[in-house]
Amino acid sequence: MFGNFLTLIFRQFARQKVYTFLHLAGLAVGIVGGILTFLFIRYHYTADRHHQKFDRIFRVVTDLRLDDGSVETYPEAMPPLAPLLRRQFPQVEAATFFVTNQDVTIRQGDRVFPEHTGVFLVDSSYFKIFDYQWKQGTPGSLQQNTAILTERWAKKYFGDRNPMGQRLDIDKETSVLVTGVIADPPPTTDLQAGMFLPLDVIPTFEKDNWWYLNSTNRVYATLKDPGQMAQLEQSMPKLIRKALGADARYIQLHWQPLRDVHFDSRTPGSIRRTLVYTLAWVGLFLVLTACMNFINLTTAQSLRRVKEVGIRKSLGSSRRQLLTQFLLETAVLVGIAFLLGLLLVEILLPYLSQWTQSQLSWHLDASLILFLLLLAGTITGLAGAYPAYLQANFAPIAALKGTLRPRSTISLRQVLTVTQFVVCQVLITGAIVMVYQTRYFQQADLGFKKDNILLINLPEKGKDHVLRHALEAYPEIQGLTFQFRPPSSTKMNGGTFKFADKASFETFALREKIADAAFIPTYGLQLVAGRNITPSDTLREIVVNEAFLRKLHLKDPNQILGRKLDYYLAHSSLPIVGVVKDFHHLSLHKAIEPCFIGSQASLYQQVGIKLAVDDLEKTLPRIRAVWEKIYPQQPFEYQWLDQQLAQSYQAEGSLANLIVLFAGVAVWICGLGLFGLIRFMAETRTKEIGIRKVLGASEGQILYLFGKSFVIMAALGFVVAVPIATVLLQSWLEQFTYRISLHWLYFGGTLLITLALTLAVIAYQSIRAARTNPVYSLKTE
Repeated sequence: MFGNFLTLIFRQFARQKVYTFLHLAGLAVGIVGGILTFLFIRYHYTADRHHQKFDRIFRVVTDLRLDDGSVETYPEAMPPLAPLLRRQFPQVEAATFFVTNQDVTIRQGDRVFPEHTGVFLVDSSYFKIFDYQWKQGTPGSLQQNTAILTERWAKKYFGDRNPMGQRLDIDKETSVLVTGVIADPPPTTDLQAGMFLPLDVIPTFEKDNWWYLNSTNRVYATLKDPGQMAQLEQSMPKLIRKALGADARYIQLHWQPLRDVHFDSRTPGSIRRTLVYTLAWVGLFLVLTACMNFINLTTAQSLRRVKEVGIRKSLGSSRRQLLTQFLLETAVLVGIAFLLGLLLVEILLPYLSQWTQSQLSWHLDASLILFLLLLAGTITGLAGAYPAYLQANFAPIAALKGTLRPRSTISLRQVLTVTQFVVCQVLITGAIVMVYQTRYFQQADLGFKKDNILLINLPEKGKDHVLRHALEAYPEIQGLTFQFRPPSSTKMNGGTFKFADKASFETFALREKIADAAFIPTYGLQLVAGRNITPSDTLREIVVNEAFLRKLHLKDPNQILGRKLDYYLAHSSLPIVGVVKDFHHLSLHKAIEPCFIGSQASLYQQVGIKLAVDDLEKTLPRIRAVWEKIYPQQPFEYQWLDQQLAQSYQAEGSLANLIVLFAGVAVWICGLGLFGLIRFMAETRTKEIGIRKVLGASEGQILYLFGKSFVIMAALGFVVAVPIATVLLQSWLEQFTYRISLHWLYFGGTLLITLALTLAVIAYQSIRAARTNPVYSLKTE
């Protein structure tokens, strides 16, 4: 019997080629959306779950509480905290302090490898907490002046040679011996290390300094019982008071489970958990839209199979047999659509990984197999159950007489069609808004010039003047400044201060931009009062921004000129000699804070070079030649400022790309459904169209006949979609300090796209039907 069912099913597919294609195309694309969404969610929810003690691992993070009531959150904690946790708290099984992404230069023979990420400085407890697969050596292999490498990094340095016992030079100061090799960590870890070095590799490392807070510092601990986290966190204020005294009121430590670290914005490469939930809902609605599309087309076609059902019932077929046949028909379609969907996933996955900056993997494991089975069963049930039930319950007499007209089906089709329009229009609006917000980030006025500026990290101190003298000889170099970081950067230092004529410190922190006197003209910062700082190698005077004045409730920038303040970097009071117009010293995610610009040559880590637009290709080789002459042992590495700034908004760009993709999927599914429904309408109303043509109806009137109900449903869907999209997008935009507003044009664009799609499909089918010779139309049975 099963073979007979399959024969009937494929015979039905062959008779209805167009509708079979529409079914497969809609289901396959919906399945692709569901699978890609699952892979994206799995990638982020499996972050660092390969560690055996995952449920017992915690990160200690720091809150800096300022006197003005503001709170600044940091992912780091102090170096002395880890050994103190090990000694004083029996609940702590192990605690480790380590430094991530240490910037070093590695030498192996004559080859030089500048490493900006992937070098971790760890203590002896690190490998007691985090698990790695050891290929050579053991967790105890990391001793003084030794190194542990991943397989990929070992191959990078030594090729096919055995790395064990080989030496690497670190910053021309230390030579380390390779004593261990581990398997490459999975891409789903936030601890992407390629080399482990002991902490004492840095001679100046302040391991006992409770105020040594650096963005690369980390403290992790394993608890014997994770339920003791709250008790431990309550003990932190007393511990901090003992270490810092009265200043402890500024510091608050929190314990963060490892499962939350990946979803914390303080973690590089993190993603908000709400965003993952949002994408999960989007993926679900894509699958539901594909199912609704299938139900619409199937129920519309069911009237064609009325006589078939009547004959089969009159010949003895039971309702159960008919249900089985129709469900099996759906299952076969879903199975074929799954195969097409898997093929599309294989093709699209590399592009999706690139768009989302994620290393999404396509490998079958228990979770993926379970998801695919659940997805296939759900789609088969949702898409097939109602049409099968509807067709199997046709009354045989009414079916044979052709008098069957199920009104509820028409009503359900309208509801499903409107729902498809709602989902489609919400996604289109979301795509438009997210693209414009991302474009706003890329094109917003930051308060400084970012184009054609080259950033080069300085490898050593003492040669700044030589480099400046050599580069300024080229007229195509329009500006050159030595700096800690460019005007806008994710790395920002700062501290408390007080005016020299006051006894108490101000209640807000002051951010610092350490750079020479050429910083302001090179980046085109605008002075609104006073003058620029004078050239100096030490911090003697400063220029502040307008946000500094607002904090002091000063409206006239001249009021601040000449006042002196005390700051931890200077040995004497610093006069304020100028005020610059506000510029975004952090990303557009955060508000502009009070900051100053001052020179301190010992802190310069970069040189910023502004180049003439017309001479980029000529100038780069000249800069390289100068660099290789002054720093012959250092590779010439550079980055364009505008590209560096763009990296701050990769998460928003990735989300926009995903939503655009999913909106395209929704439009595709919706378009297929419209095409199928209107085609079916044209086929079932062929005689009516012929009669209307004979009576003088024009093509426009035929178009109106077909399009009226669908345009009304599109408009109704728009009415429902607007408040839904408004709530969702307003909530998303509120996370940004600087953002676009929800302009009516975004919604108007959505409506325009939807109506254009609807009318294009209607026009194609209705004009095709209207141009059919009435003689053939009237002959149609």
